[in-house]
Amino acid sequence: MTPISSEKHEVTDCRWCGAAVLALCFAHILTIGAMAYQVGWLSGPEFVLVNYGVWISPLLIVLLSRNRPLLLFLCAIPILVMFAGHMYYFWQHYMHDINVIRTSEWVWYLTTLTGGLTVGLVAVFLLFLIIKAVVYLIVRPFSGPEAGGK
Repeated sequence: MTPISSEKHEVTDCRWCGAAVLALCFAHILTIGAMAYQVGWLSGPEFVLVNYGVWISPLLIVLLSRNRPLLLFLCAIPILVMFAGHMYYFWQHYMHDINVIRTSEWVWYLTTLTGGLTVGLVAVFLLFLIIKAVVYLIVRPFSGPEAGGK
């Protein structure tokens, strides 16, 4: 006997989402690598922890939205713009030895702004998860046996 109503998952099945996540992560890691090449890794531990932590944070949003095509598309726009801009200036710096610090400032600002917004979104998401876990732990003992409590 089949059930009359079946539960539908919130997450949609997306055939290309896994490949998109890998491509976006790879592109963003290349972007951060190009930034590291221009600035250098040995700028002090505070610089490395804070700035690279903020710059890498869009990967967290990509990984959190891995099964939602619309969110992946919204994440892909700034990541691909940053990738194209940093690769263009990296190419000029590496191949032609052109000092691109002044002309590439917009890409650095965009990367920092996107990273800052992403850190904020991840903080709100983590706060939501903590509140959800606390509410679950408080409500569970008072729920009846039909709700799974004991």
